[in-house]
Amino acid sequence: MRCAIYIRVSTDEQANEGFSIPAQKERLRAFCKSQGWKIAGEYIEEGWSAKDLNRPQVQTLLKDIKTENIDIILVYRLDRLTRSVLDLYKLLDTFEKHGCHFKSATEIYDTSTASGRLFLTLIASLAQWERENLAERVKFGTRQMVEQGIRPGSPRPYGYDYKDGKLVVNKNEAKWVKWIFEKYISTGAETIAKELNQMGIRNKKGDHWSGSSIRYILDNPLYAGFLRWDYRGISGGKRVFNDEPILTELQQEDFKPIITKEVYEQTRSLLKERHKNKIRSTTHYPFSTILRCSECGHKYIGRTEIRQPGNRKYRSYSCSGRRKYGICNSSSFSEESMNEAFLNSLEYTLDQPDEIAADRDVDPVDLEQNIIKLQNKKERAKELYIEGDLSKNRYQELMDGYAQEEKKLLEIMNEADEQISTEAISEILENLKDEWNELNFENQKKAIHTLFESITVKVIKKGTAGKSPQPAVLEITD
Repeated sequence: MRCAIYIRVSTDEQANEGFSIPAQKERLRAFCKSQGWKIAGEYIEEGWSAKDLNRPQVQTLLKDIKTENIDIILVYRLDRLTRSVLDLYKLLDTFEKHGCHFKSATEIYDTSTASGRLFLTLIASLAQWERENLAERVKFGTRQMVEQGIRPGSPRPYGYDYKDGKLVVNKNEAKWVKWIFEKYISTGAETIAKELNQMGIRNKKGDHWSGSSIRYILDNPLYAGFLRWDYRGISGGKRVFNDEPILTELQQEDFKPIITKEVYEQTRSLLKERHKNKIRSTTHYPFSTILRCSECGHKYIGRTEIRQPGNRKYRSYSCSGRRKYGICNSSSFSEESMNEAFLNSLEYTLDQPDEIAADRDVDPVDLEQNIIKLQNKKERAKELYIEGDLSKNRYQELMDGYAQEEKKLLEIMNEADEQISTEAISEILENLKDEWNELNFENQKKAIHTLFESITVKVIKKGTAGKSPQPAVLEITD
């Protein structure tokens, strides 16, 4: 029996010896040994919650199960694998399709029977209920604390330090908090962030400031001595903000607000007004956000200016490292310059020899036929074993050999598929180069974002404006 061991610990359980990775590993290995099972793989997840299946090792395990090289999954306890009933159904369905069973080392389950699956589902329901009930209790308790003026445990805000469990003013940071509030009356959040970065001032994590981090400070009532609750939530999978959150005065002796309540209310009103009047562009910039600066690594953002003479529109790309954070000296460049560099790069790429598809002497049809023949051999071996014409050792020996042979065939087939994909991509790039100037901005953007994860560009020569404008010279480095 080929057994896959799955181990998981979430952050708050790592200190608990009963659930630690070494403890689970020791227990599960011993269980396999007692059953005479061969360990086909160990899948270890550290610091992950079981609320969903979006975990790297679970996804790898599911892929390996589909190769049908795993007969059983062993866990220390069911909630190590999942706490969701829906996810459990998905897992059991996948296991059943690929002839894989499930076993817990500390609980009694039998997924080969209907009653066993029902019992397993009931246990998973209880685990999910426990998680959701705990979340509700935490939410209720947090709200009660805020309503009583008690600040729930959370990271210190910029401008304060923790001392003996209380918030005390950090004088060096507090002066910048005041400066931010004073500056916002006449200046935007992005400009404030840029000026702080240029002065070498960093946020509490030691990172550069951004417009959003400045707005977070401006919208935080703690600086005026108040706590807030119910100011944001999740709706339809998206974060939403409540315009009328619950505000309660912080009940802490000797707490010193950095700003007054009047300044906070004035700032919050100004934030709402500017957000309401913010112009949101629907213009498409093909390379925006996917284009990276070779100097600082930040994204390039597309923008349009109106230039004289003739009020003509000038489309360009600016490095957010310079424009947003003020930490880069890379100059902006026109969209025409970027198009030229991109098309030249495509031409260079298509002229290069195709290294991946070099020596293909494998016929995909022959590969498929060989895999079918191998499947027939496996079925025949099973029949002989069931009929008693093959010993258990000989049957296991044959199946191990077939598994290795199948693995090699699948690897060859995957390589062939990758070669085909490379040829298809080359054809797409050729068509894109020929039709680029016929596409509108929206379709250009769709093509770029479908084909590329990122494009790194370097400004070799800055462009010039005036009577005899000169385009920028760019080089795509990655």
